[in-house]
Amino acid sequence: MSSITCNTTIDDSEKETEKEEEEAFRKRLMKQFVLLSMQQQEEDAKYSSAEAKFIAKLLKEEKYLFCLNREEILRYGKDRVDLGPVVNVAEEKEQKKKSNDDDGENVQQKEMIYAKMFDDVFPTSTLRMMQKQFGDVQSPFWMQHEYFNREKKNSQRQFFSYVHDIVVGENEEERTNNFSSTMDVVIEYAKCVAGRAFPRVLREATKAEWWCHNRAHCEGHQMHFDSDDEGINGLRHPICSVVVFISANGEMMEDERNKNNKRQRTTTSENPAAFVGGPTLVTTQRDGDQKNTNFNEINGWLAYPKTNRCVVFDGELLHGVVPGRGLNAFINNDSYTDEKSTPLPTRTTLMIAFWDDIEVRGSIGSIGSARAFPTYRQVKDEKAHWRNLFNIEDKEESGVIQDRTEIEKRALRAPEMYLVPVEKVWHPLNDIAKEMITLPNYDRCFQGF
Repeated sequence: MSSITCNTTIDDSEKETEKEEEEAFRKRLMKQFVLLSMQQQEEDAKYSSAEAKFIAKLLKEEKYLFCLNREEILRYGKDRVDLGPVVNVAEEKEQKKKSNDDDGENVQQKEMIYAKMFDDVFPTSTLRMMQKQFGDVQSPFWMQHEYFNREKKNSQRQFFSYVHDIVVGENEEERTNNFSSTMDVVIEYAKCVAGRAFPRVLREATKAEWWCHNRAHCEGHQMHFDSDDEGINGLRHPICSVVVFISANGEMMEDERNKNNKRQRTTTSENPAAFVGGPTLVTTQRDGDQKNTNFNEINGWLAYPKTNRCVVFDGELLHGVVPGRGLNAFINNDSYTDEKSTPLPTRTTLMIAFWDDIEVRGSIGSIGSARAFPTYRQVKDEKAHWRNLFNIEDKEESGVIQDRTEIEKRALRAPEMYLVPVEKVWHPLNDIAKEMITLPNYDRCFQGF
């Protein structure tokens, strides 16, 4: 009897090993397909046969019907990175005034707003503060959340976010209340900018949920919907979400070099090699679109990384991050070599979702979705010592503006910039997909990252 049990255990173990090996091979296959898809068009002849083999492998699984558009998304262009400002602030205020004067009868005739992008949102003092908190990979924030711990199961980063209350009101007393942390200051900037795209935020948002990512150049972020508690009990979306580019042009490495009086590097948004990581992709696809939307009707926009840039989009929209093409722009830069102690620049972004309401979960100091942001007096647990990075200081000493009126003025001055349009998000992989008149399920759309 014991011998049979032993053999059964061995058989099960072998099957499990085979299954893991097959899954690992499948993932390598997918990543290779993405890498080949991102090659320049002029290199297609060289890679066409290999690419065809990988596509054939994927299709054998009879699972994937679509992939992200290779021409417009995976091979994001080098000549349409920065399309310039949209309108000046005076024109925008006039448009907003006309919108507010609308009595509601012509709501259907209004142009639907999906996303907007703004540059130079934060003053230098606030931006540098965020770079210190999140841009440094050795920051206590990342270390104490074990963000870069690759020894975790499946090497996957655990999602964690924090929730703040938002002061709602227009009277002077409410507007001049002191902020309890520097993150409250950042949220106030983001709220004012978000209000330029979605005025409902200013009227109805009572909570702000934030999380952050610090990613290498080649890392993307799968297409997803922002949702309460990661969609565990069904999808419920925020009013809107904001992506803040904290560090996208090598500033953290530049700081290290400047300490040693090394030559500074100049960057320009006209060249994709001047930033780290790929663009954020925002689509017009919503989670209820499968039954009544043709895949050809799903379009979107690319927002290229640029430090101190904010992208605001409707909280119901599908979005993600495209992996950076080629090598990190700084690997072969002569001003960033020969010092192994200095890590390569990363793509650091802060995400803030504005909610009419969201449930706060977990206990103080725990790591997970929608946790309460620890107060200054609650930082006793060693795991929450990162909270000291966000302690509010006297405004004259820190240089961080803490006046809500001044913050609003700054946010309103931030120039709105054109997003780069994407005509078609999804590309059909076979004849079955080409004939579909509705969107497939999410898991039938291949991403590979």
